Amino acid sequence: MNTQDRVRRIVDETDMSEQTAALVVSQMPRLFAVVIEHEDDVAPEVIGWGMAREADAHMVSADGRNYYALAEAKNALNYVRSAPDATPHFVWVA
Repeated sequence: MNTQDRVRRIVDETDMSEQTAALVVSQMPRLFAVVIEHEDDVAPEVIGWGMAREADAHMVSADGRNYYALAEAKNALNYVRSAPDATPHFVWVA
């Protein structure tokens, strides 16, 4: 969905002006997940969800117990603790 489509959708679904909707869309964060894949038959797991803005990023662990303020979104991988047979992945989801 492009920027104009996002603005139009917000205007159509709310009583917001096009100018306000455009402001919201221009500052919209990108969403990401941190996922662990295991080499054996253990199911993969999402261990964190985050949002990235132009200047910084924030992540919360999937269980809600930990919060991370990050200079860059991909720095989330620096806080992943996993077994040697596991691979962490950073995934942009929106």
